[in-house]
Amino acid sequence: MIEEEPKNDSINIKSYQIIDEIKDDEEKKENQIIKSNPKENFETIENIDNRFKPKIKLNIKRQRYPYCIVWTPIPCFTWVFPSIGHVGICNSKGIIYDFASPYYVSIDNMAFGNPTKYVLLDFDGREFDKYDQSIEEGAQDYNDKNYSFCFNNCHSYVARCLNKLKYKGRTNYTMINIWWILLIKGKYISMNTFWQTYIGFFVMLIIGLGIFFLFKI
Repeated sequence: MIEEEPKNDSINIKSYQIIDEIKDDEEKKENQIIKSNPKENFETIENIDNRFKPKIKLNIKRQRYPYCIVWTPIPCFTWVFPSIGHVGICNSKGIIYDFASPYYVSIDNMAFGNPTKYVLLDFDGREFDKYDQSIEEGAQDYNDKNYSFCFNNCHSYVARCLNKLKYKGRTNYTMINIWWILLIKGKYISMNTFWQTYIGFFVMLIIGLGIFFLFKI
């Protein structure tokens, strides 16, 4: 009898060697692509992460603003200083948390009325899971704090929440940062809320100009 098994073994060994060589060549090509264009690969990873972000829908009728910082004018005070108002932060369900009085963070009952302006926070998918927890922890901290209009206020509470979240990789947000974010990124909910915000300022401005020209004449 003639045995041909050794020939088959040699063929198999050669075929395995060829497959290994092909795999090595493919790995080398992939490494060359990654090294030649690392930015493209980084953007691809970001796009994959974005698929895990929930769909954010604002419900103005119910006053629900998920993942937003919200702002509303303070009567009389905002009439004189239009960029200064009362601030809150909304959890993933859009419920507003705001620090408006000593030792108390209000939930779903924003002081000074419904929001007129909002900023939708922009962060990657990894921060979504910690978002609600950060707001709750911030509320626990500020339920033990006294209220100070100039130094420890509603803006300070929102800053604390963002610091706990490590929003944008930072832990040093202050009330000035929150004021600035609202100033440059804030969007008015409607034209009506825009006039609601500035009507007092315009009235005060007209009265002031009228008095000025009256006495000048």
